[in-house]
Amino acid sequence: MDNQKLVQVGFAAQQAKPNDKEVCDMIDKAIYQVLGNSGLASIIKKGDKVVIKVNVLGSDIGAYGDKGRGCNTDARITRYVAERIREIIGTEETADLKVIDTVFYPEANPSSKYNSKSFYWARLERTGDNSVDEGDVCYDANADGYLDGTSMAKLVNLEDLNLHRKTYSVKVKDSNDITVSFPCFLRTKEEAEESGLYPDEYCDVFIGLQIFKSHGLAGMTGAIKLHYGIRHGNYIDGDSGRLGHNGLYIDETGIHNKEGLYHYLCAQHLIRSYDFVIMDCLTGNRQGPLNNTGHIGENYLSDSPVDYILTNAIMASKDSVAIDTVEAVLGGYDPRSIGLLEKACENGLGIMDPSYIRVGESNDFLKHRQYLQRW
Repeated sequence: MDNQKLVQVGFAAQQAKPNDKEVCDMIDKAIYQVLGNSGLASIIKKGDKVVIKVNVLGSDIGAYGDKGRGCNTDARITRYVAERIREIIGTEETADLKVIDTVFYPEANPSSKYNSKSFYWARLERTGDNSVDEGDVCYDANADGYLDGTSMAKLVNLEDLNLHRKTYSVKVKDSNDITVSFPCFLRTKEEAEESGLYPDEYCDVFIGLQIFKSHGLAGMTGAIKLHYGIRHGNYIDGDSGRLGHNGLYIDETGIHNKEGLYHYLCAQHLIRSYDFVIMDCLTGNRQGPLNNTGHIGENYLSDSPVDYILTNAIMASKDSVAIDTVEAVLGGYDPRSIGLLEKACENGLGIMDPSYIRVGESNDFLKHRQYLQRW
């Protein structure tokens, strides 16, 4: 660790609920703290292919008129980041921008009006009903398969069976080799060219937009856990899919095995991790992907509220483990209690030693954490 460099985690927050402009300002501030004056242009250039991984797990979860809040990456964040990226990459030649997640049905259409988990239904609800309205901030209100706004980002359902995929065998510390199926468009340009198969399917820059929430299976849903949405639901070429969660529900011993899930997530990141992550901490979800009426394997009750509070913050970093470590502290957890972080650190995916992590500017993080504790 003697040669370990200090890792910056950008942090911006306010006590009052931010308006739309303030959300964008906080994003810019957090990015600036990590990347400097050039911002995203320091890691993205004209003509790049950029992929943004979001979390749209719960477009149908939540109280009536409040669906998705605390479960989905806030649409304001996704749209603003995508629009800034489009300004950099342009529209000519190789430039390409995708926003991706699994939406739990095996169709190419990412924005089906007939599936309540699709991008069509993902939105920041502002009209107080359960419909998609002009007054809401939506991912895809016209269901055309492209992110609303000016970014022209193509939405991709990772459950689409027609996506070209490549299967990897990955060595993870203290584990047997892990088989992982990845979409070809997440390869590096060099890997795509070397393979000779689908050479135009690659990604120059990979960005994660995770949300601030606890998780009953992995401890926290941060940048490391965000990768799990890349996994298909079904068996593909040796990858067993999400069913069983690598022994989490049941393995050969008949017991729950979180280590299997940790190993798989680390294997995914060893193939391709994020180049930059921005964490949606506008809300803090205290029960993760489940609301307060369900448990693993049981459907939640319709219109049950999600247990979230307004936390009014944004974080950013180039180190997925470091930002997840800070997320844990913000949530009141000891990072050492979260096995996934320990495993990710052991596999060289980032650092979790607070001695090497610098958060925000001055003591803004400490002040905001104390404010949330009092709240």
